[in-house]
Amino acid sequence: MPRRKGEFRNSQSCLSGLSTPEGLTASLRKSGYNKGIMANRSDILNMYESKNMPLISFGAFLKRLLLHFGGAVLLIIITLLIGMAGHMIFDANINWHDATLNSAFIANGIGPYIVPQGLSGKVFFAFYGMFTSLVFMTTLGLVLAPIAHRILHKFHLETEN
Repeated sequence: MPRRKGEFRNSQSCLSGLSTPEGLTASLRKSGYNKGIMANRSDILNMYESKNMPLISFGAFLKRLLLHFGGAVLLIIITLLIGMAGHMIFDANINWHDATLNSAFIANGIGPYIVPQGLSGKVFFAFYGMFTSLVFMTTLGLVLAPIAHRILHKFHLETEN
């Protein structure tokens, strides 16, 4: 019976070629990993290569960097939407554009442009300010993670040779 692509005769033959770093590297090259093509869902979950794997191409690195940057932008947009919604819920006399401006100012650390009048609005912005500080640190880590990983991975490759 013919085998389909990616199918093995038994589980032992599936793992036998991957027991050495050379076998793992050959398997990754065969699957197109080094070209920046994600072969299957497990590649998405294991986004970074281990120290036994070769350095990915510069194009694949740029794709990874763009993916992380897109995630950071999405996180910032969601954070601003949370701030806008909270400001409009807790302060009824504000327009959406003023709520956007206020949320952006608080997210940047400048402080509120329009101070809420009610106690609930002030409490919301206190917690929103702390939340945006956490989002800032998370975003910074998200954007810098691929760069730090590539530098450390290259360093480990050079020390092994």
